[in-house]
Amino acid sequence: MESGFRRDSDGRPKPRNIVTTFEARLGKSLLFKWEPGVSVAQNPYVEFTFLARESGELHMLWKDDEGKTLEARRNIAVS
Repeated sequence: MESGFRRDSDGRPKPRNIVTTFEARLGKSLLFKWEPGVSVAQNPYVEFTFLARESGELHMLWKDDEGKTLEARRNIAVS
């Protein structure tokens, strides 16, 4: 993550590149959505809780300023 305020070795500003969106879904249901501002930490820690009432796939998605995405998926089983 880059804030846009640091400079490279030639003194030019490094372009800003931060996480712009994080969402978590269980199946098709949106559990949590976060759109941080520019003051977000370089290595943000995101924690949320939920009560799963049915089994399904937990899908987490991060997007950044460059349009890149990172995804994680885990199966949740309710017995």
